[in-house]
Amino acid sequence: MLKVTAATALGSLAGCVGLPGTTRRAPRLWYTDERLAQLRNWVAADKEPYASCYAAIRQRAQAALTKTATPYAGPDPKEYVKAMAPDGRDSLALALAYRIEGDGAYSQAALRLMNGWATHDPLPGSTYILEPVRPDLGMSTAMPTVAMIQAYALLCDAPGWSEEFEQSFRAFLKQVRANLLHSCEDWRARYRTDKKKGHYVPSTDERHRVFGGQLWQNHLGCHCMALACVGYALREAETVRFALDHEDNPHDLKALIGGAILMPGDRDRWGTEPDKIQPGEMYDRYRISQGKGLMYSFLHLRFLLDAAEIAWHNGLDFYSYTAPGGENLVLPFRFLGQALLAGPEALKGTYYEKHEGERVRIRAGLTTQWYPNLFLIGRNRYPDEPVIAEVCRRAAPSIFARTDHYEVLSFPLAFG
Repeated sequence: MLKVTAATALGSLAGCVGLPGTTRRAPRLWYTDERLAQLRNWVAADKEPYASCYAAIRQRAQAALTKTATPYAGPDPKEYVKAMAPDGRDSLALALAYRIEGDGAYSQAALRLMNGWATHDPLPGSTYILEPVRPDLGMSTAMPTVAMIQAYALLCDAPGWSEEFEQSFRAFLKQVRANLLHSCEDWRARYRTDKKKGHYVPSTDERHRVFGGQLWQNHLGCHCMALACVGYALREAETVRFALDHEDNPHDLKALIGGAILMPGDRDRWGTEPDKIQPGEMYDRYRISQGKGLMYSFLHLRFLLDAAEIAWHNGLDFYSYTAPGGENLVLPFRFLGQALLAGPEALKGTYYEKHEGERVRIRAGLTTQWYPNLFLIGRNRYPDEPVIAEVCRRAAPSIFARTDHYEVLSFPLAFG
């Protein structure tokens, strides 16, 4: 039985990523030492798709060599996203360029960007307006920041690194952690939408817990992923445990595998008849009113896989974990993979059939949507699953060419 304890949460730090010639060990997040060594060899040999993906990232890194940080320290999390997203991606592009090419100019440029955020006064994220409550606080903090945290993990003791920088960036990470934990608390509480006021207000109705009854919504997966990232970056066993397996967190990774992944007999937010739910559907299916049920299902799976990958690289295997209800991480690959392979035909007679937005997205699933990138992770962890292999084989190469993903920039470089 999988159990994350204070001892096992950080028990594998001795094997974490480290720069050649240094004695300090840095956190393992999504890119590992072994992977980076492979990438150096593949890029040098012009092996595809790695050479092309890295060329795009290198171009981004080159453009960012003289960039100045643009930290946002105001009250609006949405403005934080706009400022952090490009700086986070650029810092990660620079960090990857340094780790692949070894040129200290890249690491110094990345650390300047990161230091611009870490030393800003006031600290970004410290002046958010927290009332009225807003459900996007955690996700707006998490999604753009994880790239910069990944850069931090890759650049430990690189040219430009200093003890002062490390202390400042750790303080910034603690502010990120505080905002994530605040959002976790908000998502535990009971709120309802007040249409007159135009925002959420407290409620005493049990049906309104988890922001109006969104019991296993994708924001919870995003919090989990980001807290795992922050916990390992800070080497905080308790934060890692809170993200992955903790008695005080009803939305840790173990709970999310059992709750966000649906099985026959479960009910979604709208109380859909249990016999209409297929194994491996995601709770976020309820977003079909916007034609986005499948889109948000893929997004939530992405967050769960992001967290599981970080755990995997630190000695914790959530890919073999099965929740008490039979839920596990391979089931969404089977359900969503079949939908991608069959296209709109797969939706006939299902929950999604009557929604044009769902048909449009699944029709483009193997040609323009980002979804098949997740199956690169699935291929690594479930190599004997034929649906996963077939999605990877049939997806258009252009899908895997994107280099703007928040957490890793390029799925083929990290997982392909």
